[in-house]
Parts: sequence; C-alpha cells; structure tokens
Amino acid sequence: YRYYPDQFFEPYLTRRRANGFGLYSVLGIGRREVDRMRAQHDRNFVFFDAPVGMIFTVDRRLNKGVVDRLRHVPAEHHGGGTGQGPA
Repeated sequence: YRYYPDQFFEPYLTRRRANGFGLYSVLGIGRREVDRMRAQHDRNFVFFDAPVGMIFTVDRRLNKGVVDRLRHVPAEHHGGGTGQGPA
C-alpha cells in the first residue's frame, strides 16, 4: 500500500519539515549539509548500532485493522521496554 501521499499537504508538510530540521539541528547538521543528512538517514538501516533490529511486515491483504492491533500489544507481552521478553 502507499505509505506517503504523492505530495504532503498542511498541516503535515510543516510538521514533517519541522521534525526533520529539528532532528538535524540537534545532531549539528545544517540544512544544506546534504551528505551529512544522507549519512544520518543511512544510520536508520543499521538500527543506530543497536544489538538487535526488528522489522515487522504485514500482508497488505490483511488491511489496516491488523496493523492497529499489533501497535497496541500490551507491554507485558514484549517485556515492557525492559528487554526481558514476556513476563
């Protein structure tokens, strides 16, 4: 399914830009430092050096409701953010 619109529109365009500029600002990357922005973007794919990275996929035929249910899995089912797994 399409994840992003062909063109962002308000208020999402302004929010998206503010989020991106804010992130790069905190990292000391200026608006015109395209190479540094790309390098930071690439870090998304090495999971910021985390010891484990997880990618979840859902068959698009299962529709939106399945994804919503996965987002609301109670904390005790995934360790509550402790990294300890199920209680």
